[in-house]
Amino acid sequence: MEDIADWAAVVVAGLALAVAVWAARESRAARKATEDGAWAAQESAAAGARSAKAAEESAKTAEEALAIQRAQHAAAQPKPVEWVITWQGFARLAVRNIGTGTAVNVTFDPEQAGSLDVPREPVTLPSGQSVGCEVNFGRSASQQVPGELLLCWDGSGEAHPVPIPGRPPRRVR
Repeated sequence: MEDIADWAAVVVAGLALAVAVWAARESRAARKATEDGAWAAQESAAAGARSAKAAEESAKTAEEALAIQRAQHAAAQPKPVEWVITWQGFARLAVRNIGTGTAVNVTFDPEQAGSLDVPREPVTLPSGQSVGCEVNFGRSASQQVPGELLLCWDGSGEAHPVPIPGRPPRRVR
């Protein structure tokens, strides 16, 4: 009986060895799959981070482009009231509303106007209309023609400087 028991022990030991070998192989395969999965997860996380950064940069670029487009659109829109000053001969300036709307209750600052005789009462200037300002050369030398006029009108909120172009045209003799 010892022989059968020994043979049975050998068979059981052989089966146990086979199971152990099989378990070791499966364990190695599982470990490799886990390592591969971890590596793939790290690569996926890195790719996700790169993708998120690229999306943020793309969104920032799109926002900047939209801001530029809006600014260009706003600059291209006609302004309701816009001013230009031109010389109308040697001693006269024209203050013209080149905007698309009517400027109501336009006032000039007479103290700031220097040697210019500006209207003392408020005026209304529709689009394309102008008001004249005479240069009074008889005033003292300290009252020169200023570099700009300050204008206020209904809705302007504050005085707006309007540049006066350089010297008047020379008088022809």
